[in-house]
Amino acid sequence: MPAVVVTMPAEIDVRNAPGLSRGLAAALSPGAVLIIDMSGTVFCDSSGIRMLVVAHRQAAGRDTEVRLVVTSPAVLAVLSLMGVDRLLQVHTSLDEALTSTPQDPA
Repeated sequence: MPAVVVTMPAEIDVRNAPGLSRGLAAALSPGAVLIIDMSGTVFCDSSGIRMLVVAHRQAAGRDTEVRLVVTSPAVLAVLSLMGVDRLLQVHTSLDEALTSTPQDPA
């Protein structure tokens, strides 16, 4: 499967989440893996969480798998609290996300 990597900014909030969401939607390609690289993201509010859930839903309709790369303990905690870590594969490095096996459909 080809992979498309989209790098997120240091902060994701109500100000930039809508634009980022449009960018993720544009990056979806049938049969591909969309890797959302949040390795440089240190803050993600509920708008960012919603963006990830929307990307997951859009991807499912296009036979695209979404994987996250997250290194910030604060962002990991928010993803866990909101259950996103159970919805999407979360990896600690881009290399790990690129070499991971496909996730079984939920």
